[in-house]
Amino acid sequence: MEKALKTIVDVYHRYSIREGKPDSLNFNDFNTLLKEQAPNFLKACVSAYRTSVVLPRVMVSSGGWWVR
Repeated sequence: MEKALKTIVDVYHRYSIREGKPDSLNFNDFNTLLKEQAPNFLKACVSAYRTSVVLPRVMVSSGGWWVR
């Protein structure tokens, strides 16, 4: 577990130093980190977001009765 945490911190710092702030990530660096280091996680989040936000809107706008 400690090795995994160290790896996460090391990866975070690799991306955060791009803008010269080793303790914070801007949106673009965070986005790049996710795309390069966790693409499957990012895809799952996008899929879950679409399911929870877009699908209910489509159902309501098409006259569907089900709303999440």
